[in-house]
Amino acid sequence: MKRLPLCNFNTLVLIISMLASGVLSLYLGQDANWDLKNYHFYNVYALLHGRIGFDYAAAYIQTYLNPLMDFLFYFLVTHLSARWVGFIMGAVHGINLWLIYLIAEKVFRFAGRIKQKILSLACAVTGVYGPGFISELGTVFNDTLLSIFLLGAVLLTIRGLYQDENSPPALRPLPVLFGSILMGFAIGLKLYAAVFGIGMIVALIISARTWRARILTAILWPLGAIAGLLISSGYWMFIMWDKFHSPLFPFYNKIFKSPYYAYQNFADRRFLPKNLTETFLYPFYLATPQLRTSEVLLRDIRYAILYILTAYVISRGIILLIYNKKLTPSPARTSSQTGPLLIFLLTFYVTSYAVWQSMFSIYRYIIVLEALAPILIALIVLHTFKGRLLRTLIITSLLLAIVYTSKIPNWGRVFWKDDFFGVKIPLSEQTEYTGNPLVLLDGKHALGYMIPFFNPDFRFVRFKSWFNGPQRKTRLEKEIRALLSRQSPPIYLLCDLNEVAPADTDMRAYGLFVVEKSCRHVSSNLDVGIFLCDVRRVTENASGL
Repeated sequence: MKRLPLCNFNTLVLIISMLASGVLSLYLGQDANWDLKNYHFYNVYALLHGRIGFDYAAAYIQTYLNPLMDFLFYFLVTHLSARWVGFIMGAVHGINLWLIYLIAEKVFRFAGRIKQKILSLACAVTGVYGPGFISELGTVFNDTLLSIFLLGAVLLTIRGLYQDENSPPALRPLPVLFGSILMGFAIGLKLYAAVFGIGMIVALIISARTWRARILTAILWPLGAIAGLLISSGYWMFIMWDKFHSPLFPFYNKIFKSPYYAYQNFADRRFLPKNLTETFLYPFYLATPQLRTSEVLLRDIRYAILYILTAYVISRGIILLIYNKKLTPSPARTSSQTGPLLIFLLTFYVTSYAVWQSMFSIYRYIIVLEALAPILIALIVLHTFKGRLLRTLIITSLLLAIVYTSKIPNWGRVFWKDDFFGVKIPLSEQTEYTGNPLVLLDGKHALGYMIPFFNPDFRFVRFKSWFNGPQRKTRLEKEIRALLSRQSPPIYLLCDLNEVAPADTDMRAYGLFVVEKSCRHVSSNLDVGIFLCDVRRVTENASGL
């Protein structure tokens, strides 16, 4: 019987992973998370229709994030029914499983052909079965889209460092360079990916065999990363500089000092460890159902398992070093590359995790580490323990435990309907107006997804939020005040019905109020209580709330 070519089997893994992910995305339901409603659909619309600087903070601080990754979703929603959107988004995310499989296949090349494939597939499936990947499958959080580029960078780097199982590590510049470009491309898409850029360059420097290779890597790798960043984000940085005098507006404004935002570095510190004990035991907190790293309940034990295994490997290495003993060979270690490859992957993983924990501790940001954890767990077990049966039992038990104990969070999903958003604005086509009608947004709800369903002449201003408001002294606030002071009717308020009264109170600071009994319901598949209300100036003859 003719053996199935490796390339064909890899292609089969890709096809099955994409189809299975697409189907699972449909099963989980239509995405309805807060970020989707806030900015993922609106930001692409704003870029394509020249609304940057025309609307003000319509999607809070996220208004000013690079929208490049959301173009796929925007195109699908505007051309296909909701179910096709969910299936295609899920199928694209399924590429992650294939990439994890290819990385595992490279890592476990020292194993026999059958064992290599079984172990690689087991690690790939366990890698995607986690709170991060499954909860975001088919959604627009984009962490599962970004991870495709990050895992691709890891794969290219490994292929550039380790050619075949019987040769020592040797740097092949081209794959490593492409890996750095891909990593930089990912950083340009979402700045938090810089965490993995730091992990990668530290791992490369430590893994290099000579000081010449270390120096060369320290110089060339960042250049490739910068090139990739400019490819994915150069255009957006130029727009932000042109509009707001900061290439990363409004982030790192303590450095760039844009007059449109306070001179401070915005940071979400809600999930950071609170003390030294939490800092050192954080992986174990992740192993219990918790809200320490996420707004929704989740659990994942893979980090605690790796923590224990890594501590064991390091302590064992220190003891052997003290007693001047060499590591006893294991039957599983038939490749000259398993040791260096373990050091490279473990350094990348530990460094990235440490930087993530110190800067964010937001679980969604480490889907890449969630994906790679099973590979590292299996590699450490194979590299450390003796006895084929023992290693098989340990790996099988740990992977099954990860799958069985994982608690998948729910970011918000609804039943599928033909129209993804189903927004109907309660304004007559015959509504008369001159200039640009204005719609004010309240400071508590994500409503950006509704903006593309208004007439494009309408302007949108979020007049108060944690990002902006009348108490601020920024140029952004000055421009909002100037716009509201000269704005001619019609003016509207778009918000949840329960927030009409608080919004009316806040608008008084601008000399505006909500007209009594003027609110009309806005139909949507994602929200049930959103209303559009008439707004007047306090000097006008109209009854307020």
